[in-house]
Amino acid sequence: LELGKLWPVYVLYGEEPFKIDEFIEKATELFFKGQASDQFQIERIDAASADGSEVLEKLQSSGLFSKQQILLVRNAQNLKHSDALFDELMKTEQAFDNPLFLIYESLDQRRKFHQWAKKKGVAIEFKRPLDDELFQWVNYLAKKKSFEVDQDASQLLAIVSEGSLYRLAQELEKAGLYAAS
Repeated sequence: LELGKLWPVYVLYGEEPFKIDEFIEKATELFFKGQASDQFQIERIDAASADGSEVLEKLQSSGLFSKQQILLVRNAQNLKHSDALFDELMKTEQAFDNPLFLIYESLDQRRKFHQWAKKKGVAIEFKRPLDDELFQWVNYLAKKKSFEVDQDASQLLAIVSEGSLYRLAQELEKAGLYAAS
C-alpha cells in the first residue's frame, strides 16, 4: 500500500477493529491523494441488510457526475447472495472505480474467495497487539495527535488500556487534554 500498489478489493479480518480502521484511513488517503474531501465519499454497507448483487452494482456504477467512493462492507461474513460478487472480483482483477473493503470477523479457509484473497495478498489479518506493541502504539497515536509522551506515561497508558487500542486512544486523548489545560 505504501508503495502505491493499490488493489480494487481488500479483505480485512481479525480481532483488532482499531487496526482495521487505521488501515482504511491510510488507504483512503492514498486512494484519493490530492482530492478535496467533497470530491469523494465513504459508503458504509452493513452486510446484514444488503446482498452481494447490491455491492457489485455499487462497484460497477459510476456516473459522469457522481462522486468517487470507497465501499466498506462490515460483517461481510453475513453477506447473502455473494457468489456473483466474488466471482467478478476473482475474474477481473482490474480496478473498479470504487474500491471495496470487505471486513470479516474471521476467514473461512474453505471458501474459494477467501483462498484467492490470501493467495493474492489482499487478505490482511489484524491481531490484538502484544504488550510490547502497545508502547509503539502509544508513540504512534501521540505523534498522530502532535504531542509527546514520556516513557513512564507510555507504560501507564499501555497498562490502563488493558490491550484495547480504542481505549488506548481515548486515554491518550484525555491525557492530552489534561496536559493542555
